[in-house]
Amino acid sequence: MVSSFTKKIGLKGKVVGIDLLEVAPIKGIDFIQGDFMQEEILNEMVDKLENKPVDLVISDMAPNISGIKMVDQQKAIYLNELAFDFASKHLKQNGCFLVKSFVGKILKSLLKI
Repeated sequence: MVSSFTKKIGLKGKVVGIDLLEVAPIKGIDFIQGDFMQEEILNEMVDKLENKPVDLVISDMAPNISGIKMVDQQKAIYLNELAFDFASKHLKQNGCFLVKSFVGKILKSLLKI
């Protein structure tokens, strides 16, 4: 029997995720526990992608909040830039990139990329 998840990603589809925290296993998803900013974790993800371009990169990374808006936004934008760098190297042509960020002056410069 084919699960509804398999129907959505296809028989050859693959979902890979990275999280700092432990994630309960979900059938059909490869989770890596670690920090996206660490080269060994990023390399593990690339290995799981089997050198194939991806259709979608989603990032919901967020920095630990300091309460200082400008500092928090700069840290969030840095994480956005890391995700964008990954996407620019691994997305298929016409692939999709989705990222969350903090709205503010710095975000406008990122959106111009």
